[in-house]
Amino acid sequence: MGYWIAEKFWNQGLATEAVRALLKYGLNNLQLNKILATHLAENLSSGKVMIKNKMIKEGELKEHI
Repeated sequence: MGYWIAEKFWNQGLATEAVRALLKYGLNNLQLNKILATHLAENLSSGKVMIKNKMIKEGELKEHI
């Protein structure tokens, strides 16, 4: 899963709401077992979006980029 929100729309809960809807649809309707998401280490806000949606950190991709 990936998301990008234009800066003028930051801090309005849009990413959190969108991620919540995607997780719900993927897990309930598509019956997926797992949905992956990553964020850049310096983008802590994206990490918070995942935490707010109860996603669990399973690992860290070192030197991924």
